[in-house]
Amino acid sequence: MGKWGAMMQFLRRMILVVCFLVTFANLGLTSDTAITVDVGTLIVPEGGTATFQVRLSAQPISTVHVTVSWVSGDSDIRVESGSNLIFTTANWNMYQTVTLRALRDVDMINGSATIRLSAPGIADKDVVATELDNGVTSLKPPQPPRNLRIISQ
Repeated sequence: MGKWGAMMQFLRRMILVVCFLVTFANLGLTSDTAITVDVGTLIVPEGGTATFQVRLSAQPISTVHVTVSWVSGDSDIRVESGSNLIFTTANWNMYQTVTLRALRDVDMINGSATIRLSAPGIADKDVVATELDNGVTSLKPPQPPRNLRIISQ
């Protein structure tokens, strides 16, 4: 390889490095930015709510939008608030709250759901929410009227 070949190889490598850095700069991230949560699993009482906290692991270069959504499992567990979190260079290390709700259902099963946190250029983070079923169903057996008289023939 001659002088020009070595120079071309060097320039190709430099272009790859610059493209890599520009990509992370455009996403507003550093290579070690991750979504951090205060719990990996939580219990949500049926008919009630539970919360968990979210922040970034490193300061981003620009604003990062984290989306929080249900992805699988018991569809009675839903994201009630905190589905769109915004982290900036100023608040990246401050926890933001996500609230989950478990709707009342007729089964007596403690269902669970996967809640996914995602942002462009960052690995997804999953939280598993388990519904604590209260054992009360909305279906009741029919009751006979109180003033029922039975007449025999």
